[in-house]
Amino acid sequence: MIKKNYQNTIYFIFCILSLIPFILQFILNNGLEMPVVNFSFIILCFIVTLLTFNKTKHNFLQLGAITFTLIADYFLTLKEIYFIFSIILFTIVQIFYFIRILDYSNRKEIIINIIFRIILVTIISLISITLLKSVMNELTIVALFYYINFLVNVIFAFIHFKDNKLLALGLLSFLLCDTMIGFQEMVGIFNLSENSFIYIISQTPYNIPWMFYIPAQMLLLISKNG
Repeated sequence: MIKKNYQNTIYFIFCILSLIPFILQFILNNGLEMPVVNFSFIILCFIVTLLTFNKTKHNFLQLGAITFTLIADYFLTLKEIYFIFSIILFTIVQIFYFIRILDYSNRKEIIINIIFRIILVTIISLISITLLKSVMNELTIVALFYYINFLVNVIFAFIHFKDNKLLALGLLSFLLCDTMIGFQEMVGIFNLSENSFIYIISQTPYNIPWMFYIPAQMLLLISKNG
């Protein structure tokens, strides 16, 4: 076990360094996505996870989550390729958080969680395929499956908010990031009007998804001690 003071010092430095890409989103407000800077933040999260690692279940799960996040972001942020593969990797990330949430659940709630997840995926998938058949493809199907399971994770994380507040808030911020990315994609898919709320909020000069993503990863990393 690493010393608490040592761990807190690392977390403090980590939070200060994390402000750099966050602030740059406002300073460089010309739509620049700063892929290298943003990906460097994920590398920092991985390093800090290793530096503050303890041999506990939640630490192992968080290490697994940030490792798959690092790989997925490499393809999405730096290379902008293999989108389906990257979403599959992010789905695996959510499995790690799903297992973390189960630690706070009794057997009955675990069964409810799994059944609710299956029902929600089935219903929303059928509705989407029926109503949005013209825009459905392999990428949207994988993304839909990922997002629904992510949403269920957030719901159950907030059911156990008192058990781990940082985990719940981190997952919510993460979900908001992906929601903003979804809005950006919807503008092109559905040819939304420039006056629509989704168009306005998704077409700002700032990289709003990363404004949610940076604090999300910060909170999730620190939450492993909860």
